[in-house]
Amino acid sequence: MKKNTVFLLAAFATLISVVAYNANAADDASSITNVCDIDGTDYKSENWSNEQYPLIDLFGEKEIPLFTTDGNIGNIHVNKLAKLILDSNETYTLKDGEKLDLGNGYALEAKQINIDNGKIWFEFSKDGKYIADQIVSSSNEGNRTWTVTLDNVQGENNIVVMKVHIKNLFVGAETRVVWIDGIWLTDYTNTTTLKVGDKIGEFTLEKIISGVNTSNMGGLVFENTTGSSVACNVVGTNYKCDSWSNVTADTVNSADTTSTADTANTADNVSNITNVCNVVSTSYKWGPNEQYPVIDLFGEKEVPLFTTNGNISNAHVNKLAKLIVDSNELHTLKDGEKLDLGQGYALEAKQINIRDKKAWLEFTRDGQHIADQIVSINDDNGTWTVALDNVQGEKNVIVMRVHINSIGLLTEDNGVNVVEYNDVEIDGIWLTDYANARTLKIGDKIGEFTLENIVNGTNLSNLGSLVFENATGSSVVCNIVGTSYECDSWSNQYPLINLFGEKQVSLLANNGPAWDPHNDPIWQCHVDKLARLILDSDDKFTLKTDENLDLGQGYSIQVRQIDIEGKKALLEFDKNGQYVDGTILSTEPDNQNWTCLRNNIQGEDNIPVLKVYVSDIYQDGNDSVVQIDGIWLVDYANARTLKIGDKIGEFTLEKIVNGTNSSNLGSLAFKNSQAIDSSSPTPEEEPVVPTNKSTSPSTLWSLDIWKFITSKFLAEEEPNSAKA
Repeated sequence: MKKNTVFLLAAFATLISVVAYNANAADDASSITNVCDIDGTDYKSENWSNEQYPLIDLFGEKEIPLFTTDGNIGNIHVNKLAKLILDSNETYTLKDGEKLDLGNGYALEAKQINIDNGKIWFEFSKDGKYIADQIVSSSNEGNRTWTVTLDNVQGENNIVVMKVHIKNLFVGAETRVVWIDGIWLTDYTNTTTLKVGDKIGEFTLEKIISGVNTSNMGGLVFENTTGSSVACNVVGTNYKCDSWSNVTADTVNSADTTSTADTANTADNVSNITNVCNVVSTSYKWGPNEQYPVIDLFGEKEVPLFTTNGNISNAHVNKLAKLIVDSNELHTLKDGEKLDLGQGYALEAKQINIRDKKAWLEFTRDGQHIADQIVSINDDNGTWTVALDNVQGEKNVIVMRVHINSIGLLTEDNGVNVVEYNDVEIDGIWLTDYANARTLKIGDKIGEFTLENIVNGTNLSNLGSLVFENATGSSVVCNIVGTSYECDSWSNQYPLINLFGEKQVSLLANNGPAWDPHNDPIWQCHVDKLARLILDSDDKFTLKTDENLDLGQGYSIQVRQIDIEGKKALLEFDKNGQYVDGTILSTEPDNQNWTCLRNNIQGEDNIPVLKVYVSDIYQDGNDSVVQIDGIWLVDYANARTLKIGDKIGEFTLEKIVNGTNSSNLGSLAFKNSQAIDSSSPTPEEEPVVPTNKSTSPSTLWSLDIWKFITSKFLAEEEPNSAKA
């Protein structure tokens, strides 16, 4: 409560305006009075477009003067006040018989949902006791609002106490759901009637001024015995629900569909003075003829904010959100199943309607609702584009895109019976960390670089850039090169970087045939996330049953069982004697290779850490033998992520350049502040030579392989492995 006499002039001005409507009110006002004016307020729900309700700010409490349905809000009961409980445009969902807690003991229940005629039977209650009910139609646009009016509220009749707006109905396989996107509610049961002389804190009500029209809805005049003043004004307030306003809802459109090749990359931007980070147009991985803007900001993929109603050349170059997901992997969700997108974001299939080929999807962050949509594979090409307002001050910003591939039935055999589920297949997800977006300004620093210029885009060939300056110093660039495996059975390559004499492998999600068509090219490796290369060998190793092959750094392979007749072998991969993964290999051409994949390696999933090639399985006297002709291994347990400013010896990392194509796999740029020649690398460690260590005598093929693997998977965290 403000008690400064500076409000006297405001009080005088307000009282003078009141005189124009009610002359005798001026005589009773003095220089120490406070006027709480009533104003017309827009509902937050945009569904009530041409409506307002009266509101008065009574010393910090939002109060609603009682008003009726048969009069305008200029004709209200100024001194009869009910506290405002809800004015919300959030979306609520109710199933048959489900109840929504509105606060202060009030509740709204969907008693029955009739999907045939699109009607819902609602009941409004207080402390579990019936107040009112109504059958509301969702099919008639004009009747989607239920306005609850009651009699005998502080002696007044036909008083509006609650408003509810229906957005839609949805029917799934077993559940009927009604969406409510607007609720307005007052605490009418605790309404108070103020009389002249009543006190609120140190203020005494000295006058009640009735309203005369919507421009002057009246007010309450208070006197403070200490001589200080305060004005309590009634203001017009919008409903939060988008269905109750004069503002049309934002239209969700697809992004600019003009396709263009990358016009710039950052591969050659390493210099001792100035570095230019260009914005480039990038195709979505899931295949539409559309692109989005992306900037490689010293190794971090950032997306300049862009909207649904403009092309990507109009992106806000200096307003950036980290790219979390751009994936064309296939995800299958059942009714009610949730997909973790990372950074607290999630996508849930709330309901799936097979008949109409529709899915009700909800987007959340940290468990809180962000947006939801009923998506049809027949509309908008099965794509849901989520656009939000107030992202770094910008509106209609695209933050997520989801593409539905199909909707159907999923059959699962749980060992007892066959169960069918409704499922939706999602084959495209694109997401930015909009909640942590940032705005860069001239002079901002990233590592040792200072932003000196922001260049806005002009067209699709020039999307803009950020220009940074760096202090001088000698530099050295460590390039990533495509390297062939020593084993001839693996024809592809892996990304290798010589980091001052140390052979390091940049982490790369598996790109073998098992992952087609969702494979990643080698240049999409994580340049700054490195694991030391332990072994890349085409030497021949022979192992008997239960024999152990030491790979170095605590890693080993053990042959658990050999089936000579079936030409099969059970291999186990261990780290420091602890089980990591296992698989069955054979001499069949399509089952000779094993690529061990591990998750959560420096925050990345599906990372190949071991490759094994079995060339032969045979009997040697009394011994069963497996011959291995290829092993590749990285020290994934000690992988690391480099950041701008990290030091390796006397060199400081000043730039991380991501790859753009097979000719430019990316690089790490270092600066030596002492200008020391970078041609003096640290000594490279000697290669590890595998050795055979027999751990136990040969045994017969009596172990049930399936039971063995199952027991391992139960004992340890289930690994993610694939045959390559």
